[in-house]
Amino acid sequence: LGKQVDDKIDVKQWPSVPGFRAWKLHFKKAVATAHRRAEEAFLWITEVEKATCIEDLANSGKFPDLDTKLSIALDSILSGEFKKTVGIREIEFSKEGKMIKGRQIAFMIYKNFKVSEIDGAMLEWEAIIEKALAAKLDERAKARAEEAIASGLSATGGKKRRRPAPWTGG
Repeated sequence: LGKQVDDKIDVKQWPSVPGFRAWKLHFKKAVATAHRRAEEAFLWITEVEKATCIEDLANSGKFPDLDTKLSIALDSILSGEFKKTVGIREIEFSKEGKMIKGRQIAFMIYKNFKVSEIDGAMLEWEAIIEKALAAKLDERAKARAEEAIASGLSATGGKKRRRPAPWTGG
């Protein structure tokens, strides 16, 4: 029959917040094509998006080998605080005699980027509000300048004030 699962799953490096959607699409295709039954594997990996908690993904179903290889592939792209967070979760699982699954790590990544996307949206809103306030302040400054000009004209009977002639030293 040949191999059911490729030796390695081609997971791209850790994505940026704006690049996460494209990364996730590639990720799902990479997981699906790493198995002989690609369409079923695609549906299986898509279950990560439907999960509400990490425990929803504890059972690998028909794809235990794929889940294990996925765990290894994802572990290779983790770094920093997120890697520590996954490591802590992995230790907790190990104490219960369980192994963390690839889909569970994927769930944690998705959750991390969901929070990041919300933070990004908040930053975008802050920038929009900041621009709107700056525009409003510009409008007020313009209105004050127009009022000052108008009050200057009214003080001279509608005529522009003449500037005094420069002193010529005489």
